[in-house]
Amino acid sequence: MELSTQDRGNGLSITIAGHITGIAEVSQINRYLSKNSDYQFFELDIQDAFVIPSALIGQLVTLANAHNKQITIIPHHEGLKELLEDLNLHQVFNIR
Repeated sequence: MELSTQDRGNGLSITIAGHITGIAEVSQINRYLSKNSDYQFFELDIQDAFVIPSALIGQLVTLANAHNKQITIIPHHEGLKELLEDLNLHQVFNIR
C-alpha cells in the first residue's frame, strides 16, 4: 500500500494505492490521520481496495462524529462503494 497526499488548504487529500489488507496498513493510515489532525476535512481516494477493515471504518466514523471532521471517500472499486452504502455510511463519509 502506498499513501500520497495533497494539501487542500483546510483539508487533506489522501490517495491510497494498493490493498488495505491488515492491521499494518490500518495503523499506517490511522497514524497519518492523527499526525494531520489539524485539518478540517479528509478526502480518501481509495484506488484499488474493494474492502476496508472495520478498524479503519471505526476510526473514520470517530473522526466524523466525535471530532467533527468532514470525511469524503472516493472508492474506485464498485464493491467498496456498495459495502459502504450497505453499512449506511454513504452520508457519514460523503461517498462520491
